[in-house]
Amino acid sequence: MKQGLAKQPGSSWVVLRGKKHEFLSADRSHPLSERIYEKLDWLRKKLKEFGYVPDQKFALHDVEDEQKEVMLSFHSERLAIAFGLVSTVHNNNHEESSCI
Repeated sequence: MKQGLAKQPGSSWVVLRGKKHEFLSADRSHPLSERIYEKLDWLRKKLKEFGYVPDQKFALHDVEDEQKEVMLSFHSERLAIAFGLVSTVHNNNHEESSCI
Protein backbone atom coordinates (compact mmCIF):
# COMPACT_ATOMS: atom_id res chain seq x y z
CA MET A 1 0.00 0.00 0.00
CA LYS A 2 1.42 3.33 -1.09
CA GLN A 3 0.24 6.69 0.27
CA GLY A 4 -2.80 5.06 1.90
CA LEU A 5 -4.22 3.77 -1.41
CA ALA A 6 -5.10 0.14 -2.01
CA LYS A 7 -6.54 -1.53 -5.12
CA GLN A 8 -9.83 -3.30 -4.52
CA PRO A 9 -10.29 -6.59 -6.42
CA GLY A 10 -12.24 -6.05 -9.63
CA SER A 11 -11.55 -2.34 -9.81
CA SER A 12 -8.81 -0.10 -11.15
CA TRP A 13 -8.24 3.58 -10.66
CA VAL A 14 -6.26 6.55 -11.89
CA VAL A 15 -5.52 9.68 -9.91
CA LEU A 16 -5.62 12.68 -12.21
CA ARG A 17 -5.23 16.26 -11.01
CA GLY A 18 -5.74 15.10 -7.43
CA LYS A 19 -9.00 13.24 -8.12
CA LYS A 20 -9.37 9.45 -8.02
CA HIS A 21 -11.26 7.95 -10.99
CA GLU A 22 -12.29 4.34 -10.30
CA PHE A 23 -13.43 1.79 -12.87
CA LEU A 24 -15.08 -1.62 -12.72
CA SER A 25 -15.15 -4.13 -15.57
CA ALA A 26 -17.45 -2.92 -18.38
CA ASP A 27 -18.17 0.24 -16.35
CA ARG A 28 -20.05 2.98 -18.22
CA SER A 29 -20.74 5.30 -15.31
CA HIS A 30 -17.86 7.74 -15.88
CA PRO A 31 -18.78 11.07 -17.53
CA LEU A 32 -16.15 10.39 -20.24
CA SER A 33 -17.44 6.86 -20.83
CA GLU A 34 -18.21 7.41 -24.52
CA ARG A 35 -14.70 8.73 -25.23
CA ILE A 36 -13.14 5.95 -23.11
CA TYR A 37 -14.92 3.24 -25.10
CA GLU A 38 -14.06 4.94 -28.41
CA LYS A 39 -10.39 4.92 -27.37
CA LEU A 40 -10.60 1.24 -26.36
CA ASP A 41 -12.16 0.34 -29.71
CA TRP A 42 -9.45 2.24 -31.56
CA LEU A 43 -6.73 0.58 -29.47
CA ARG A 44 -8.26 -2.88 -30.04
CA LYS A 45 -8.22 -2.32 -33.82
CA LYS A 46 -4.63 -1.06 -33.76
CA LEU A 47 -3.47 -4.02 -31.66
CA LYS A 48 -5.13 -6.44 -34.10
CA GLU A 49 -3.35 -4.69 -36.99
CA PHE A 50 -0.07 -5.46 -35.22
CA GLY A 51 -1.04 -9.11 -34.74
CA TYR A 52 -2.12 -9.09 -31.09
CA VAL A 53 -4.45 -11.93 -30.13
CA PRO A 54 -5.97 -11.82 -26.62
CA ASP A 55 -5.24 -14.84 -24.41
CA GLN A 56 -8.77 -16.06 -23.77
CA LYS A 57 -7.78 -18.46 -20.99
CA PHE A 58 -8.12 -15.48 -18.63
CA ALA A 59 -11.81 -15.11 -19.53
CA LEU A 60 -13.20 -17.58 -17.02
CA HIS A 61 -16.79 -17.37 -18.19
CA ASP A 62 -18.49 -20.11 -20.19
CA VAL A 63 -19.29 -18.01 -23.28
CA GLU A 64 -18.39 -17.97 -26.98
CA ASP A 65 -14.84 -16.96 -27.95
CA GLU A 66 -16.00 -13.68 -29.52
CA GLN A 67 -17.76 -12.71 -26.28
CA LYS A 68 -14.64 -13.62 -24.27
CA GLU A 69 -12.62 -11.21 -26.39
CA VAL A 70 -15.15 -8.44 -25.70
CA MET A 71 -15.08 -9.21 -21.96
CA LEU A 72 -11.28 -9.04 -21.91
CA SER A 73 -11.38 -5.75 -23.81
CA PHE A 74 -13.34 -3.97 -21.09
CA HIS A 75 -11.44 -5.00 -17.96
CA SER A 76 -11.16 -2.27 -15.37
CA GLU A 77 -7.43 -1.90 -16.08
CA ARG A 78 -8.07 -1.15 -19.74
CA LEU A 79 -10.79 1.34 -18.88
CA ALA A 80 -8.42 3.14 -16.50
CA ILE A 81 -5.67 3.25 -19.13
CA ALA A 82 -8.07 4.53 -21.81
CA PHE A 83 -9.32 7.19 -19.39
CA GLY A 84 -5.74 8.27 -18.77
CA LEU A 85 -5.13 8.53 -22.51
CA VAL A 86 -8.26 10.54 -23.31
CA SER A 87 -7.63 12.79 -20.31
CA THR A 88 -3.94 13.52 -20.77
CA VAL A 89 -2.91 13.19 -24.42
CA HIS A 90 -2.93 16.67 -25.98
CA ASN A 91 -3.76 15.58 -29.51
CA ASN A 92 -6.45 12.96 -28.99
CA ASN A 93 -7.54 12.54 -32.60
CA HIS A 94 -7.35 8.81 -33.32
CA GLU A 95 -6.11 9.32 -36.86
CA GLU A 96 -3.30 11.69 -35.88
CA SER A 97 -2.32 10.34 -32.49
CA SER A 98 0.86 8.32 -32.32
CA CYS A 99 0.32 7.23 -28.71
CA ILE A 100 -0.54 3.57 -28.08
